[in-house]
Amino acid sequence: MISAADQQALAAHDERVRESVQRAGGLTVVHDEIGKALPENREHFGYADGFAQPDIEGAGLPSLPGDGAPLRDKKWRPIRPGEFILGYPDEENVEPRAPTPDRLATNGSFLVYRKLHQDVATFRAQLATAATLYPGGDELLAAKIIGRWPDGTPLDLSPERPDPAIVADDQRNNAFSYATDGDGLRCPLGAHIRRANPRDSLPFEGKLVNRHRLIRRGIPYGDPLPPGADDDGKDRGVIFMCLQASISRQFEFVQSQWLNRGNAFTLGEDQDVLLGPQNGPGPHKMTVPGNPPFFIGPLQRVISVKGGEYFFVPGINGLEFLASAAVSGAA
Repeated sequence: MISAADQQALAAHDERVRESVQRAGGLTVVHDEIGKALPENREHFGYADGFAQPDIEGAGLPSLPGDGAPLRDKKWRPIRPGEFILGYPDEENVEPRAPTPDRLATNGSFLVYRKLHQDVATFRAQLATAATLYPGGDELLAAKIIGRWPDGTPLDLSPERPDPAIVADDQRNNAFSYATDGDGLRCPLGAHIRRANPRDSLPFEGKLVNRHRLIRRGIPYGDPLPPGADDDGKDRGVIFMCLQASISRQFEFVQSQWLNRGNAFTLGEDQDVLLGPQNGPGPHKMTVPGNPPFFIGPLQRVISVKGGEYFFVPGINGLEFLASAAVSGAA
């Protein structure tokens, strides 16, 4: 994966990498995937993206409110490194299972790669249809689906309107826990970001949440669909990647139990509006709590997996081990 601030720098770096591969031999490029940030760092559905990454103990980076594990006094602590990096203690104070030998595995991680196609026209149509009946209008309904206003303002901090000052303040834009919103009146229980990271909302507390965190990276691909335009048939979406110590306990658990099902949130078979497959008995819906509650639906699938794979990613020491093994003829 290579990245750069502009297309010219990206092309120059890409050329250097390809020339190096050609000189060294042993590798073949079988596919390229090109992504590009969209205006205002938004993804194709129109939401600001890139908030909330885990605060990892020992990483040497500034700790930001909301990124770590919630404590009782409304403070946060870093998450143990073994939840993400092999060879270190995790939240159970044990080292996660890893490949052998230690020289290969330590400082490595497991990577999930997904190419996710976004059906923008269908998502917009579903939102527009539901908004005609929702008293708060389409922008608030869009925020209820995600858990943040389209500009990134968290509903838990500003349930009535977007607040650019919160978005711009990295001490506030992720500093919330849902602890005082048990009924989901500010941020629905089924909102996308609340499903993906329930934080301190009952019955989700402590290790039940901390052991399912992900380091996420993603970038859009394809050209945006202009506002109000019909589906043009072009492929667009996001390249999604996440790092974790256990793919089954982290990525697969979040996808299967928190996004594809609603039982953990007392929502029955309701699935996540964005990443849920919307299969099985229908009609599929999302519940927006209120008096009375509001139901978004029937829902159709709006994100589909176009491709992906699971990888082991070695650290620098792991790369050195592989290189020395190759030189000695052991690899």
